[in-house]
Amino acid sequence: LDVALARVAARLDAPARPVRHYRFAFDGAREFFARDGFHPSARGYARWAELIAARYAHESARRPRYREGEETSSRAGRATEKTYTY
Repeated sequence: LDVALARVAARLDAPARPVRHYRFAFDGAREFFARDGFHPSARGYARWAELIAARYAHESARRPRYREGEETSSRAGRATEKTYTY
């Protein structure tokens, strides 16, 4: 599942709409899991959100800001694409 999610994120990623897949391991810390031992507990969801926010903030700080450019036509004139500047 993790590999499939990473592939989907890579396929959907675009300059105007960054899509990321972050993998985190809680190393079996029981306080991060619900009684079923599979789903996150409230504490697990809170920690997961902290990790995602920190990683996204780190990546965003390193990435230049997105600025949408002008539309350009392909050579065949059938498709239009946008240029993106970072």
